[in-house]
Amino acid sequence: MKQIIFQQLKNELITAGNKKGHPFRFFSLASMDNHNNLQQRTVVLRKVSDELELYFYTDKRSNKVAQLTANQKTSTLFYHPEKLLQLQIQGISSLLRDEKQVQQLWSEIPLNSRKDYATKRSPGSTIANHEEIDYLIEENNFCVIKIVPKVIEYLRLGNPNHVRIKYTKDNNKWKGQFLVP
Repeated sequence: MKQIIFQQLKNELITAGNKKGHPFRFFSLASMDNHNNLQQRTVVLRKVSDELELYFYTDKRSNKVAQLTANQKTSTLFYHPEKLLQLQIQGISSLLRDEKQVQQLWSEIPLNSRKDYATKRSPGSTIANHEEIDYLIEENNFCVIKIVPKVIEYLRLGNPNHVRIKYTKDNNKWKGQFLVP
């Protein structure tokens, strides 16, 4: 049963990376700032590999990039309200360094969405009002973050019982252990 559920969660994540309306498409990402405070934000899942590597895009000047560079440990949280399914994934993050891959992904972003990675001022900079945003013309600050999962905690609420399983990656194999929900 644990392996069947693992395959289901894997399929759910891979689908979310390809399907815009999927509930897992937007997920919470937690990282540690340089004062050892947890920081959370919602990011967009862009791709999930067969090995369950999670990919999302961001501005390379954002606080999360600096935080994930200083401390690669991260935690994510996904929730599917119709299935009453929660996935918490702990993993190791890194910037995608293959420029050819990064450029390929950049070329797939619709033109009207590219401005999200091309502001003249870095994300989080103070401005007088929301219309005071200038954009770069030929440059961008696009980068890709990859998260390699190490632990996945699955929780599905249901009757007569909830199901909770902790999957741990050991020697490239996932092993599951039932937990009390």
